[in-house]
Amino acid sequence: MRLYEVENTKGSYAAVKFSPETVKALEAYQYDNEIPNPLQPDEFHSTVMFSRKYIPEFKPADDIQEWGGEFTKWGIFPSDDENALVLKYECHELKDRFNDIMSEYGATWDHDDFIPHITLSYNVGDLDTSKLPKYDGPIVIVSEFTDDLDLGWSEDHK
Repeated sequence: MRLYEVENTKGSYAAVKFSPETVKALEAYQYDNEIPNPLQPDEFHSTVMFSRKYIPEFKPADDIQEWGGEFTKWGIFPSDDENALVLKYECHELKDRFNDIMSEYGATWDHDDFIPHITLSYNVGDLDTSKLPKYDGPIVIVSEFTDDLDLGWSEDHK
């Protein structure tokens, strides 16, 4: 494989994790509201970078001082054959971090806007989000992590 082919199959990823209290509250919400196909608590995260440009010099933030978020609404992110349930929230520090990553590293983003969210299930079928009660638990970000993206993954696994 040539160097340019390797560079075109690798991207960069970063996400944030939540406080134990947030994780417990999200898990309880899934259970109390019978969310279909719930994600495991250790999978809760919010993506802050999903870049098709590989950024090996990127380092996760090490100075997060419990960024707080506020629930805004429920959303469904459809894919080819599944509907993901997401909890959308407002967090100014996370939006600032996203903007900093985009400008400082020249990261790419596949969407028009950055919408902070936490996925609770990747497959909720035809769940009606208007029937879900508001989430009133904590949303507290405590850390950031990074990983390489394998942009050729879907092609390799067909």
